[in-house]
Amino acid sequence: MYPLAREATGVNVRVFVAAFMIAHPASKSFESINTLEAELIEAAREMLLVFDKLCNAIISSKRGSDIKESVEEALSFPRVLHQYMVAFKKWKVRLPEVSPQGILESPQSG
Repeated sequence: MYPLAREATGVNVRVFVAAFMIAHPASKSFESINTLEAELIEAAREMLLVFDKLCNAIISSKRGSDIKESVEEALSFPRVLHQYMVAFKKWKVRLPEVSPQGILESPQSG
């Protein structure tokens, strides 16, 4: 397992699902995109790309087929998940009014 993959535990499902909104180019998740937002967007996109490949490899595999591709994707997923979680936490620490339940919350809607 990748060295920091063990750190990707206790993942909040809402934070994971938020990656879909964060990564979508048409999303208005952020008022502006600075360094932390750009890092978070990149981490979300990379994680979702690996997640998509992993899901597709599992779905398309036939019983008794070579699972090498699925295993390779599965082994890289904890690493990219950890990178996404680190980027999300760094971004969230800077913006305490943003909750994982609704990353679009404004300070006024709190």
